[in-house]
Amino acid sequence: ITNTFLDIVNILESINPVISKETYISQIDNKPTVISIATEDDVNLIKHRLMEAMVGNKVSIISVSEMLETQKKDIDGVISMVQLMMGLSIVFAAIGMVNNQLVAFIQRKKELAVLYSIALSKAQLRIMILAESIGTFLLGCLFGGLLGTILVPILERSLYAIGIVYDVTIDATALLSMIGLVFIALSITAISPMIKVGKLDIVSEIKYE
Repeated sequence: ITNTFLDIVNILESINPVISKETYISQIDNKPTVISIATEDDVNLIKHRLMEAMVGNKVSIISVSEMLETQKKDIDGVISMVQLMMGLSIVFAAIGMVNNQLVAFIQRKKELAVLYSIALSKAQLRIMILAESIGTFLLGCLFGGLLGTILVPILERSLYAIGIVYDVTIDATALLSMIGLVFIALSITAISPMIKVGKLDIVSEIKYE
């Protein structure tokens, strides 16, 4: 019925097994775990006849299309879990950057006051805060891109190790949408410090210890 289903012995050999094919056959089981049948007749008819002939035996008979559908469901489950983990990682990273931005302004009030008193205008301070937010965003994109480039082949190899051949591709639309949301979140977070810079009491901040 199927000529593409992977035999457990072949899987063991493809992932550097602890035991060899010969040891498996001699000490574990010398019967094939999968028998592949090729036919030019109607697949469903052949499958029905085989099921009738094998009644009472613990045998599973599936066609190529059924096998592919089962494998697709398994792969979709694994990929969905990976996507969920990636999404949560991005959300937590965004929350961390937003929180860091807010805390950093509170801790840097005196520094901003000194910069304003000796060199920068409040407009320049606002530009500096915005530039820092954009710089943080760009660095995150850079390191995230490099890490993704490294992890995609590892994910493909991990799936192959459990007998699943899957070409991992990145959805550009979803990726750009997520990047855009993170950028918007950081930009909104930068608005509050930029407004507070205009209300900064320079004298009291410099005198505060």
